[in-house]
Amino acid sequence: MKLHYILTFLLISFYINSIFGQDSTKVKYPKKAMIQSALLPGLGQAYNKKGWKIPIIYGGLASGIYFINYSNNKYHDYKEAYIIRTDNNPNTIDIYDGTYTEGNLITLQEYYKRNLEISYIITTGIYILNILDAYIDAHLFEFNVNEDLSLKLAPNYNYTSNNIAFGINLSMKF
Repeated sequence: MKLHYILTFLLISFYINSIFGQDSTKVKYPKKAMIQSALLPGLGQAYNKKGWKIPIIYGGLASGIYFINYSNNKYHDYKEAYIIRTDNNPNTIDIYDGTYTEGNLITLQEYYKRNLEISYIITTGIYILNILDAYIDAHLFEFNVNEDLSLKLAPNYNYTSNNIAFGINLSMKF
């Protein structure tokens, strides 16, 4: 049911962009690209005509979500095992009995909790980089990268009333 709403949202956003949007070959609006990437990661890259970046973004986000899920599951497994171990109830089954000590279970909890926090930070960083990339790429969309760029370094001298000043002149050709 959620997939239906997501697909409807995507179709409406592309439809609105095509009707009310400016001619995307001439001007790119950085704020628009940023908002689109914030709403749906990769949409700003599609707006900027950099579709090759979208799989990289989704690969990074999917990896982050995988590690969040994995670390969360392991953390809760070892936390539950520690609770079972220390509840002094003979009816509970300790699956790690003989494998890990109580100290090992605490260490494993802390390890996976730290990994969980790092995974959240990295995944959030990838999401923020997605937004920044769309914003910066829209700014640089019209940047002229011409083959005729050149840098010329030549000696220079200036005449004043009583002095001659020597120096180096640096000029660029666009």
